[in-house]
Amino acid sequence: MEKKEIKIINRLIKKKISRMKKSIPKIVDPMKFGIHSKTHFKAQEFKELTLLRIIDISESAFVLYKKKKIIPALLLTRASIETLSIFYYMYNEVDKVIKAEKINNNFITKLDRLLLGNKFDRSEENSFDPINIMDCIRILDTVAKGTNKQYDFLSEFCHPNEFGLLNGYSTMNKEKIYSELDITHLEGKFPHYFGIKILLICLEIYNKFYNNTDKMIKKLSILTKEEK
Repeated sequence: MEKKEIKIINRLIKKKISRMKKSIPKIVDPMKFGIHSKTHFKAQEFKELTLLRIIDISESAFVLYKKKKIIPALLLTRASIETLSIFYYMYNEVDKVIKAEKINNNFITKLDRLLLGNKFDRSEENSFDPINIMDCIRILDTVAKGTNKQYDFLSEFCHPNEFGLLNGYSTMNKEKIYSELDITHLEGKFPHYFGIKILLICLEIYNKFYNNTDKMIKKLSILTKEEK
């Protein structure tokens, strides 16, 4: 990938993040969104929260790429894929409910798990297991081929091993037999190019489904009118 292409990708990412910021609602107001049930509210809330998260993470990753801090940027790119995948999981569940024309308890529980699930607080008030992120990655991979492999590659940089430590911060000088250490070592190399391109693709896919979600949630609201 040439420097010219990197500049184009940088420009596209900056433009996409700027446009996404304009879509952020300051509040999720039941009156404004025509929300009349807890299920409808939770779906709308989750939708907007993922928008905030992917903007926050992607913008931070973008800044780190430009500052040549490639390892931290790759970790945040991986987190962007996770946010996209969990959002698509919800999108897919809403789509199934709409096609079935019926809200079921399984769907309601999944919304609770998306919003309240965690592995730390196991009190009686919060007993929801989180949705397994790898399940979400695999589901996203059915519509965005390659997601699983891209996620696995980025995951290697999360750990202090060959990719995330040795190859991430050093170059072996085989002639003089010593290791050159550099925190910006990966700048301009394959992981840099790979990561920033994946970040752009992640934002493009998220926008595609996010823009369709309003119509879906409006249909969901019809199914929840009788809910108390």
